[in-house]
Amino acid sequence: MDKKKLFIGIKNTQDRVPASFFWSFIYITPAPNVQVAIVRSDNSRAPVRHNQLLKMFLEKEYDYYVEMDVDQKYPRDYFIKMVPLIDKYKAIAPLIFDRQLFNNFFPLVFEDADIDNFTCKPMDITDKYGIIETKYCHANIFLAREVVEKLEWPPYPGLLTDDGLDKKQHADFLFNDKIREAGYRIYVNLDVEVEHLAEVPVNRSVWGRWNEQKAERFELFSTGV
Repeated sequence: MDKKKLFIGIKNTQDRVPASFFWSFIYITPAPNVQVAIVRSDNSRAPVRHNQLLKMFLEKEYDYYVEMDVDQKYPRDYFIKMVPLIDKYKAIAPLIFDRQLFNNFFPLVFEDADIDNFTCKPMDITDKYGIIETKYCHANIFLAREVVEKLEWPPYPGLLTDDGLDKKQHADFLFNDKIREAGYRIYVNLDVEVEHLAEVPVNRSVWGRWNEQKAERFELFSTGV
């Protein structure tokens, strides 16, 4: 049986990476019958890094594409659980939680986003597991080659506001739009968690505890205790 070829794009502008990423990465169990190529882009501009990696992927006969971030920590069975799903779902991501933002942690799975006003609506995944369809998620999506081949170029346009002083929308959302515009649905495997490295690694249990504590703090505040 011929081995499938997985292209792993690493986006890193620094000379070093966090130990949590490094050790989690090298201990990932390889997926059976899958050959891996690890490629790095160190361009200082995020949209350019993404586009460079996608271009390098298309220049050779790789079967699958995924990006990995150095501010994340990966489970050992990451490839074993995710790679076998690519042929069926074509575009499928793990569950990734954001770092603390707006005084909150939330999963990077969204019901919708307003591109023009730079707003998004996180999906409530409480008690949800398995594979679900979503409109927007983190851009570290496992992609079949056919998806990448059909993306309108550039996949990461990096749009700016009209005055040119800020980005118009998160590049990940724009990339998600390109995938759906190419005719593909986006799925998230809620059973595979990738931790975001912040003050604490953020995963489902940390997110749950944070929400419980936030509710308790709000109750004390609203009752004047």
